[in-house]
Amino acid sequence: MIPTLIGRFWGCNLSEAGDNARLNSLQGAGLVPNTESAKKRVRQNAKRRARNNWRKRRIKNQIKNFLSAVQHKDVDTAESEFRKVCSILDKVTCTGTIHRNTAARRKSRLSRRLRELKSAAA
Repeated sequence: MIPTLIGRFWGCNLSEAGDNARLNSLQGAGLVPNTESAKKRVRQNAKRRARNNWRKRRIKNQIKNFLSAVQHKDVDTAESEFRKVCSILDKVTCTGTIHRNTAARRKSRLSRRLRELKSAAA
């Protein structure tokens, strides 16, 4: 009763406030931010996590396209897909989503697959 009165006093209904809807997933774990800065940090972390997952998903999808081209022994498609993978890896590395050595290792392993495909085709 008191939170409703306080909420009405300030001109809003606390049960309809957006913060409660966003933070429901944290209540199950017993983690509810108390300060405004902590609530903002939760929102920022959720945005960053979603953005990083989107970037990683782009990498995975492009690598799948490259590997399917290698599996079908299509050299031209594999080369174009490899260039796309390298481009995406370089872009994602600049944002800090993955480490530059991780990107270099993945590019190296994929280039080895492309090189083996070319030597088998020749």
